[in-house]
Amino acid sequence: MPKAAIYEAVHRPIQFSDLTRERISGLHEVRGRKIAVISAIADPYSFEKTVETLGAEIVLAARFDDHHDFTREELLDFATRCRELGCSDVVTTEKDSFRLAPALARYEFLNGLNFRALQIEFQLQDEEDFVRRCLNR
Repeated sequence: MPKAAIYEAVHRPIQFSDLTRERISGLHEVRGRKIAVISAIADPYSFEKTVETLGAEIVLAARFDDHHDFTREELLDFATRCRELGCSDVVTTEKDSFRLAPALARYEFLNGLNFRALQIEFQLQDEEDFVRRCLNR
């Protein structure tokens, strides 16, 4: 039976990419704010928990299947629900930001919503050992 090395890793939020204003912003930007989240990932609850640990209050969570392509109707419904809740701040994943960016430029009904993508850093617990084992193979 082959022996596989097992390594632990953590995902750590590092900053926001502000899609609306095309700038980088700090994690503190959502502290104490009511926000909406939109994601199309395998584990949206983990993403949402991370956002909450930054001090944000999620008032709307739009969850779609992994790799989902957002339709105009879905985004219109999302924007309408955000406005009904008085929420103009939206957080998404960095992965989903690539599918949302064209829609932000195309659909006027998304104007007035501040979209931010949460950037995550992947960090191995024992990176030195991992690199050493890879180089020795």
